[in-house]
Amino acid sequence: MQKNIKFGVENQSHIHYAMPVRNMLYDAINYSAQVNEKTKKYRKIRKQNPNFKKTTEEFLSGWHPDDRLVPVITVTIYFGNDGWDAAKSLQEMFSETDESLKEFLPDYKLHLISCNNISDFTKFHTEFGRLMHILKVISDEEQMDILLSDPGYSALSVTAAQIINTFTELHFSIPEKEDTINMRNAWTDHKESGRREGFNEATTSYTQRMYKAGIPLEVIAEVIEKPVTEVEKILSNDLIH
Repeated sequence: MQKNIKFGVENQSHIHYAMPVRNMLYDAINYSAQVNEKTKKYRKIRKQNPNFKKTTEEFLSGWHPDDRLVPVITVTIYFGNDGWDAAKSLQEMFSETDESLKEFLPDYKLHLISCNNISDFTKFHTEFGRLMHILKVISDEEQMDILLSDPGYSALSVTAAQIINTFTELHFSIPEKEDTINMRNAWTDHKESGRREGFNEATTSYTQRMYKAGIPLEVIAEVIEKPVTEVEKILSNDLIH
């Protein structure tokens, strides 16, 4: 069993079309750092112990035959709603290449986790599965209503809610000094806020059209059921913008 391994995570809100090269570079830098660390270690030993012996090859390499690298795995987590249409390996990024040459070309596989490619979210044994499930359906109000009716999705950690706010255009209210957020309440507040915003935009547009048509402010106020001062405020904001 592998005892030591290094995991790296790249969070993406948008598709990165050169992700295999990007991740491969991160891994290569990590491996290079491991080799350099060994080289520094041997240099220090040599200074402390002049009798420390090593071959010319070991000296030039800074690495001994029995030295081993700690494996590095970099995982890309894509939080976007669009399907990942970028390359998932280095070879996919190459220009057209003769099949006979492919076996000689290096490759680097992208370890991608995308909510759109997951069909069974129960395979995850942590909150991450529920988070990805929510991100998959969050643009569909009906599907979100169905999902949040499940008691298992009624609450999420504040950290998960912050991730949703970061990688989507939603802005769930995060409770202070709380570890969890009630997702049903947060989703309901979001929908009501959206409806209020839509109503206000429609009211503003209607008010502007009536004013441009020469309708008196008093009449406009009666139509939108607002005081004249509110009508003046709406029109004033329109002139400012």
